[in-house]
This record gives sequence, C-alpha cells and structure tokens, in this order.
Amino acid sequence: MMKVAVIGCGAAGLYSAILLKKNNREYEVTVFEKEEKLAKKVYATGNGHCNVLNKKLLANKYNNIPYFKNLLKDFSYASLKEELSSWGVMLLENGDYVYPLSFSASSFVSYLLSYGEKLGVRFLPAKKVSDYEKTQDGYQICDQIFDKVVIATGAKSSPNLGSDGSFLSVLRRHGYQWNEFKPGLAPIRVAENVKSLQGIRHHALVKASSDKKQIFEEEGEVLFKKDGLSGIVIFNAESALFREKTLISPKITIDLFPEHSFYSLCDKLNQAKIKNPEYYLSSFLVSALADYVTKEAKNKNVDQIAQTLKHLTFSVTGSYGFEDSRVSLGGIPLNEVTPFLESKKESGVYFVGEILDADGYCGGYNLSWALISAILVSKHV
Repeated sequence: MMKVAVIGCGAAGLYSAILLKKNNREYEVTVFEKEEKLAKKVYATGNGHCNVLNKKLLANKYNNIPYFKNLLKDFSYASLKEELSSWGVMLLENGDYVYPLSFSASSFVSYLLSYGEKLGVRFLPAKKVSDYEKTQDGYQICDQIFDKVVIATGAKSSPNLGSDGSFLSVLRRHGYQWNEFKPGLAPIRVAENVKSLQGIRHHALVKASSDKKQIFEEEGEVLFKKDGLSGIVIFNAESALFREKTLISPKITIDLFPEHSFYSLCDKLNQAKIKNPEYYLSSFLVSALADYVTKEAKNKNVDQIAQTLKHLTFSVTGSYGFEDSRVSLGGIPLNEVTPFLESKKESGVYFVGEILDADGYCGGYNLSWALISAILVSKHV
C-alpha cells in the first residue's frame, strides 16, 4: 500500500490530499499541519469569500509567463471547474471571479475537510514536521515511514495565519536553494505625505514603473493609507514591481479619471469652475483629495489641475512586508522540479503551491495554481 505524507494543510496541501485519496482509494494519505486550525490561511482568502478560480486564467497574470502559457493549455477554467464539481463543490461566478456558491471561505474549508475525511484522509493538526529522513524503506516523518512526500508548507506571507517560512530551514538541510522570497500582493509605502488621505477610496487607472519604464497597468479601486496605497489594483502593482530583480526609482502613477481624456476633463473642470470658482474641485473629489491635488499642481490653472488628476505620481519606498502580503514572490525554481513537480534532487519528494516560484495576481490565480499543482502531483504519485 502506497503511503503518502502531505506536509502543510493550506489550499495546495488540502487539494493534494483530496486528489491523491480520491484517485487512489487504496493509498494511505496523511496530512501534517503545524497549526491547530487546519487550512487556516484559506479562511482569509478573498476577504473571507474565497476566490477559488478565475474564468480567464491568463498566463500574463503569473510571474513566469512562458511556463504558464504552456501549462494552461492543459488546464482550462472549464477543466478546473469540472474537477471541483466532481468533489461536490458548487461555484458562483461573479464576472471573471469564481467563488464557492456559499460565498464563504469558512464553509468551503469545512466542506473540503469533511470530504477529505470521508475519503479517508488522515489529518493531523498541531503536528509540526521538524525534518524528514530518507531511509531504505522510504521517508521517515515523525516516526512513520512514507513512500512519497508532498511539501505544501507555503512560504512567508501572512505568518499570523501559519505561513511563516519555518520549513525553509528543513529544505536548506536537504540542499535546496530558492529564489529570494519577497512579499507579494501587499500594500505599498510611498515617500509622499498622504496621511490626510487615509481611508479615501477612488477608482483609478494605476501604472507602475521602474527606471522610467512602465511594467504594469490596471484599473481598480485605490485605497489610501496613512503612509501608502492599498487595494487590489495596488496589490497587483506591488507584485509586478517586486518581481523585478532590480528596482530603480519605482513609481506609482494614478489617473483618477481614466474614463475622461485630458481635454474632456479640462472642459468639465472649466464648466464647474464657472459655476463655483472657489469649490469646483469638490464636484470631482472628496475635499481631502481635492486639497492634496491642488497642492500637488504646480499652479492652480485648470490645465495643471487636470494634468495632476491624470498623472498623480508617488515614489515607492517599499511594501508593507510579509505580515500584510497575500502571497510570497520567489521560491523553489521550477527548473528544479519535473513537469509533475517532483524534486530532481530527491526522488519521491514533490512540491505544490506557494513554496514553488510561481505566483499570480489577485482574482483567484493563486488558488488556481494551488489546484493545478495538486492535480499535477496526483497524476504522478
């Protein structure tokens, strides 16, 4: 009887355990999780709603476009939806974002755990794996012998939810190296004094650049913080920036009115100024943001105000760190594993999910990768 150990019970680990047992009922599958609460990080995904998939699954939303362009030929949204459906998971489509029909991460996790238990998966919460050892009979983990090991420990993002990078010291002892981990999908700190804007939200077109070269562009809601910027579009911009090996004078440029051209905006500003010359900007922005734009404009004429509204620029000083990040950039290089994610260094050891150097933007891309990587491993183990 094949015995498989899954180390880590995040999304990728949970998916892997279910798939391995579902496809091979004779297998003995044991999941080790150092936290008392299983799948703790999954509860927080999608603001508690769990954005499990994305209908488009575009390769350019991931860090390694060539790899995902090739991979996604075999993993369409329809195929992933069908896989989850075969588990009894019902889905809710909201535009391109796809959630559990319950619209609840908590109920989604509860369903998967109960489904896994029904299949016969053995879950061991509060069971930290301090190492694994190759023996003549397989791999020894916590005084048990396993034929195969699936490492699904995550990386360093959201350490309060259990993803604290503590397993990396184990991998180092086994000779693994990885691309530097950095916080991804996190708020951005800026040099400008934006304290007066804290709590303000505004739809905008966001562009990110390094060394005056644009590397990102997307529309979405920007949330101003006391010393930086947040919101889904900013999270994506942060990942795009910090995926770069070298950042030179990184900037975030915000177009507060992307639906209007510069000339159209000038016309509307002039119309409002004629009616109410002292407070015309209040027709366009909340007062604190209007005051900030007025100060940023080199002079107070309409053309310069419009220029500032279309090109509000911030100097990036860093991200908010792993504590506020949704995913880790970096990880075990994909050229260090086979197409089925088996280690080239240790036969019978597999990697799934965030521990690998594969990350995507917000919108279900990372949970899609968790499922895809679990499917790849389950087909080979």
